[in-house]
Amino acid sequence: MTNGGKKSILLQVYLYLVCLIAIIFIIIWASTGLWGLVKVVVPQFTIQSYEMRSYLNYDEYVRTGGGGPRGVAPTAPAPEGGKAVETAKPSRQEWETYKSTLLTAQRYNGFQDFAQGIIWLIVVVPVLIFHWRNAKRLRESEG
Repeated sequence: MTNGGKKSILLQVYLYLVCLIAIIFIIIWASTGLWGLVKVVVPQFTIQSYEMRSYLNYDEYVRTGGGGPRGVAPTAPAPEGGKAVETAKPSRQEWETYKSTLLTAQRYNGFQDFAQGIIWLIVVVPVLIFHWRNAKRLRESEG
């Protein structure tokens, strides 16, 4: 095998390796974009389980101190040498505001994920096309 033949094979390996990596990126970022689209269209489906309990049940919302992670008690810190003071129970209006804010945040995150996926696809697809065409040309020129 001549030196030119070795270079040609190495170039083909490089081109196909870049194509493989580009395809992997496309799969990852297309799925990220699709998940973002799901967040936008059906935000309730993508809410974390601990938040969903507070979203669905007012009593759970109150128990967690207003929709926070599990185990957060709705009490104010104890003054030095005293007892912890119970804080006011969150109102149903606060719960409705929490639910609305949670859905808005899910949609916003979904838009971000979708946009990020589209941007990555805009960058990676041309890289794939460029390297695939060059690999095809090289393969055809060798006959």
